[in-house]
Amino acid sequence: MRVGPPRLLFSTLVFASGPVFATIVATDKYDAGYSAGTQVEANDGTSINGGFGFTSQSIDDAFRANVTTSTQNLLYSSGELLIDGGPLALTLAGVGGVGANSNNLVSRSFEPQSGTVYFSFLLRTTNLSSEDDFIQLGLSDVTTAEPKISIGAAEATSGTPPMLFFARVPTGTGNQAFTSSPQIKFEANTTYFLVGKASKTVAGGGYNQIDLFLNPSTLTEGTPTISKNVATATMTGVSNLIVRTARMESTDQYYVDDVTIGTTYADVVQVPEPTTPLLVVSALVLLGLRRGPRRARL
Repeated sequence: MRVGPPRLLFSTLVFASGPVFATIVATDKYDAGYSAGTQVEANDGTSINGGFGFTSQSIDDAFRANVTTSTQNLLYSSGELLIDGGPLALTLAGVGGVGANSNNLVSRSFEPQSGTVYFSFLLRTTNLSSEDDFIQLGLSDVTTAEPKISIGAAEATSGTPPMLFFARVPTGTGNQAFTSSPQIKFEANTTYFLVGKASKTVAGGGYNQIDLFLNPSTLTEGTPTISKNVATATMTGVSNLIVRTARMESTDQYYVDDVTIGTTYADVVQVPEPTTPLLVVSALVLLGLRRGPRRARL
């Protein structure tokens, strides 16, 4: 659950019967519909497609046993933000080290977008090996390759720790900026909140800029932690969220939770889950309580 100040939450409740979540594209906390310790995609190739707004979820067939949900409560709190991932999290287990790469370990489709897109998620690991781990989450117009605009964590120089956070556009190791000045490390047993902003800064062009807001603390968009910009980009629309991993050892565990895609910064840092009719009920109750005393005075 994403919690804002009480006045914002009250406003959401009061107007919950309207299209409050119109700019949220998709979101998934990996709780409802999932069970701890089970594969997200069964051996028959049928995937669980939980959350809201995602039209499908698929797992790389070669590694489907390594993508499960587990009992992990990822919680991030800083300043005005409180991001609670709930009791379960998407779990990515290592598959054997160097060579065990998957460009599209997890692929999720959503309604196509052509404007600025924000995406956020919680990230945590219990073990950082010396095997040059790599984890990347981003957007693309296809489902079967590396995301074309993304954020994640990796070693700035392969084989040389520590892992840092990065922003990448388009694909390839030469097209990324790292949190190296000042250096911000990806540490084990720490929950991070990452917000990515994919935008077009050239008129008539494609997605050519990615901004990373690492561990933000405000409800309003501030200055990105790092940005990466290229002169041209061929991708003019996005319709897929892709998680990519590489070089993870069998003892590595990475957790991803509360994945949200929206068209504004506010969508992905403060809005409660849009799948619960409880908000509508609460709104009606609040309105009823307000009207009740007025009738009593008449």
